[in-house]
Amino acid sequence: MSALGFIKDIEYLVNFDKFDDSRSQRRLFLEFYNTQVGEDMKFSRAEICFNSSKLLSEIFVIKVCSLLGINSIPFIKPLNSKKISRVYFSADIHNFLSGVKIPKIGNISKKISFDSAKRIIKLIGGSKLELNIDAGDAFKNFVLNKLLKDQKSRYIEHTHNSISIIPSYEEPLMIYPFWEMVDKSKPLIDEHIQKAIDCIKQSDFKQVYLVYPKTSDFEKHIEVKIRELENNIACSGYVLKVIPYSLRSILRN
Repeated sequence: MSALGFIKDIEYLVNFDKFDDSRSQRRLFLEFYNTQVGEDMKFSRAEICFNSSKLLSEIFVIKVCSLLGINSIPFIKPLNSKKISRVYFSADIHNFLSGVKIPKIGNISKKISFDSAKRIIKLIGGSKLELNIDAGDAFKNFVLNKLLKDQKSRYIEHTHNSISIIPSYEEPLMIYPFWEMVDKSKPLIDEHIQKAIDCIKQSDFKQVYLVYPKTSDFEKHIEVKIRELENNIACSGYVLKVIPYSLRSILRN
């Protein structure tokens, strides 16, 4: 499934590997969502873990309320506040709050931001409560973000569909992430293999990894030998591997 998301109470999620129940699938979705938005709109790990038993639509409503500093509906000023004052919301925020069912709200955000709340409201279509994300792009960004955490001895570049790693003292590496569930009975996808071959033949990247989500059917990397590359002196020393990438770190508390 290339698109993940929700429309009100209907959720479009994916079942694979250890993501075999609603809570784990929502955690995956929220982590993928985090790769698509700015820091001010992201869910913290604590928010993801605590709220994963709720519907995604409810989780986003809770996030908006948290950013607005709302701890209940009707709004009640926190008890530790020095004085009670009337709170006014803009028309778009008011329309959103009056058009959705407000679930039980836990702790409010320490960083109240009306602008961030309004951006999320717009993203989910207001009271329509609808959001879809491109799982392929999110998977690529998830892999990229993990790699970017270690750049001490390498330089990393990326395009919309690839990640290139240029180490200081080793051969450069091209990574093509694909959001497809590989079957161990047929682990090689022709068009992806051809993309790797073209890269090896036409660029300075002689190491290419095709990266897919790790599943119970695909747990070990596969080194691929290509006859036309074996006989091409310009491609001497090439490495082409099909790599399972684990997303299980998402499930760690």
